[in-house]
Amino acid sequence: MRRRLADEATPAPLSAEDRRKIQEKNIEALKKQLPNGATEQMWRWARNAQKNGGRFTERDKVEIRGAFNMELDKLPVPQSREEANQIAERTAKKWALLGAYEGNQEYIRAVVMDKMISRLDAAKGARRNDIGLVLRHIPDDAYIPNRSASVRDAYRKGDQKKIQEKEAARNLIESQIDEYVRVQMAYWRDRNPEASIHDDRMQIFRFAAKKAKELNEYEHPEKLDVEKKSKEISRAFDSEAQVGDTRERMPDSGKDFIDRKNREWKEYQKKQVPYTPQVEVVKDSAPLAVPMSFVAGRRAGAYVPKEMYQQLVQKYGSRPCLKATMDQSKAYNEVPVVGFYEGPNRGIELSGDEYGNRLIMLAGDKGKATVRFAPEEVPGMIEPGNIDLSTRPVVRNADGSISTVRSISVEMDGKEYLIPTVSEDGKVLSEDDAVNQFKQTGKHLGVFNSPEDATAYARQLHEDQENFYAPQRQGTTSVLNQPVSSPQKAAQVLSPALQQYESAFRRAGEKYGVDPDLLMAIAIHETGNGTSSAFRNKKNAMGVSPYGRGPRSFETVEAGIEYMAGQLARNYLGKGLTTIAAIGKKYAPPGASNDPKGLNSHWVKGVSEYYFQLKA
Repeated sequence: MRRRLADEATPAPLSAEDRRKIQEKNIEALKKQLPNGATEQMWRWARNAQKNGGRFTERDKVEIRGAFNMELDKLPVPQSREEANQIAERTAKKWALLGAYEGNQEYIRAVVMDKMISRLDAAKGARRNDIGLVLRHIPDDAYIPNRSASVRDAYRKGDQKKIQEKEAARNLIESQIDEYVRVQMAYWRDRNPEASIHDDRMQIFRFAAKKAKELNEYEHPEKLDVEKKSKEISRAFDSEAQVGDTRERMPDSGKDFIDRKNREWKEYQKKQVPYTPQVEVVKDSAPLAVPMSFVAGRRAGAYVPKEMYQQLVQKYGSRPCLKATMDQSKAYNEVPVVGFYEGPNRGIELSGDEYGNRLIMLAGDKGKATVRFAPEEVPGMIEPGNIDLSTRPVVRNADGSISTVRSISVEMDGKEYLIPTVSEDGKVLSEDDAVNQFKQTGKHLGVFNSPEDATAYARQLHEDQENFYAPQRQGTTSVLNQPVSSPQKAAQVLSPALQQYESAFRRAGEKYGVDPDLLMAIAIHETGNGTSSAFRNKKNAMGVSPYGRGPRSFETVEAGIEYMAGQLARNYLGKGLTTIAAIGKKYAPPGASNDPKGLNSHWVKGVSEYYFQLKA
């Protein structure tokens, strides 16, 4: 019955036929931008571009570059140069549509063809530098010092918003350099087929230095000598601990190499599941016939897409709710809309059996639901609030808790107004300043009959926001015997950089009896979802940093994942530490000597959030 439940949301003036036509029009427009067999991730990029006037967002550009590089690494070994040409042609058409290399199909084809020739050489016993591996082994300070310094400064100040902004800027610069170097090396290698491994690597450094100079990564760039800078990068590269082999890896024989790469390609293709959205969220309307699914690990209530949540708040106030009527019945079940989710539209998600079971009882044989949104019926409320709670600034309190809806109630014209005491830029206001802010903006959290009604609602709001901004904040749920996430769910949460190691997380979890979702959540938190220097340069996906000596290097990313799984099994789960909070107290204790920036205080909350995103 849960699988059969679906809703027909009807809060907007548009008729079902109007919404169907808009839906079909949007999907047809997206199809023209996408290759055949487009995945859910590709649809998301196209949707975002559609909303952005046909231009890919900067964030999506980084994701697209990362996804292309991952596919490039997984491509099979061609049997001949003719087959290599076919693969290059097919791949170039696909990724040009998706905006890789600014849609330049010729550039993409050159890069793919260079990789194909590299595969052919490796199968015959010859070896070439792997451009991606070489670039990942260059310390950030050596070739992007400006971005590297800005990230370090953000961490020193402990400003999480700035950290995200600066890391995003660094990632964009790195992806632009990566893109430029791959294209230039493709043409250079074509002109210099007999170049040595050393000369090939030095040329990578030259192109990296040249592009970084163009992007203003150095002081006094007009005086910078690229040849001198490339030698400096080479020295930094050679001094990096445990650099390892940065050439196309080839095991004992050419056949082993071919079998391994072709196997990786098949595994990669299995995960590229074609997807076509059945519903598009239409502006000023609601989804038509979207699924109503049931999720675990969240506060009880309803969750909708972020854009839809913001529209509901604007229309129905700070705490909207939905009223579900089943099987043409006059009876309805009222469910508070307690939050939103990001990513692909999954319809309405319900958490908590108290709501789910009631809906199933009402569903009858048809298993259909008509859902209408409305303001929440709050005792004593005269008028709902007009503040979007999904975008409130977060204020850190002295006891470590957070506040997004610090408020007071004031009497005006015989009514009690609940008004915020935090400004839009996150400053705590005095009562007089809060009143002045309200008079200037008219923004409030609700109008009530009495101070008692306003206080009761304020208390509920605070609890709601605490749960909303810090789900499972204390990490008290056991991580033993939990259902494991699907590959599709993992693909929504993991970045392309980490997604390629999804099978490694699952293998390590199965081998040691550790929930693979816990391993993935730790990796996302520790690496900034695959963006950290330790992950890129030391293959350390788990934040392993023994005895305060800094991040440990591993021979492969898979080795680091397996090491952490073994440690968790022996020293944590095996000793009764079966919740994220208990694990965090030992693994990342706040105030530890190897945590000068105080980041350990965020470990439990961060890992918990990613863990329950995977479980949702």
